[in-house]
Amino acid sequence: MDKQGLLLKLTLNAFEREGLEVTTDKFAGRKNVQKVIYLLQERRLPFGYAFSWYLRGPYSPGLTKDYFRVESDLKEYYDKEVKDYRLDKTIKDEISKMVSELGTDDSDLEAAASAQFLMVNEGLSIVNALKELNKRKPELSGFDKGKVTRFLKTLSK
Repeated sequence: MDKQGLLLKLTLNAFEREGLEVTTDKFAGRKNVQKVIYLLQERRLPFGYAFSWYLRGPYSPGLTKDYFRVESDLKEYYDKEVKDYRLDKTIKDEISKMVSELGTDDSDLEAAASAQFLMVNEGLSIVNALKELNKRKPELSGFDKGKVTRFLKTLSK
């Protein structure tokens, strides 16, 4: 049994129930998976993926590999396997909390994950991380700065 794949599949199912776009055939879905898993790890949840900065912020090649495996290559297998398991309540609660605080808009998710990455890896404050984000990603200017700031404050507690 592949515990990492099973955990990811259960988590993806929970994302869908919360209204997050996570399909492999849409760029927004693939990007959302990267950002939400990164943010969940920042809340100390045990996914174990390594992230680095890429064009759209934090990105994990390992997550991409696992994501395509459970949602494309072995989708039927994982769809069947997850019927015998439940996602840990802590993870479900954190996903619900994140969606209630941040919403499901992919620009807000990308901005929050990217700013958090800059805060953690470059030692920036929230204000300076958002300024740096505007420099690095001017195309992302439409995100809800107030919502993202409030969310980032909950991560730093």
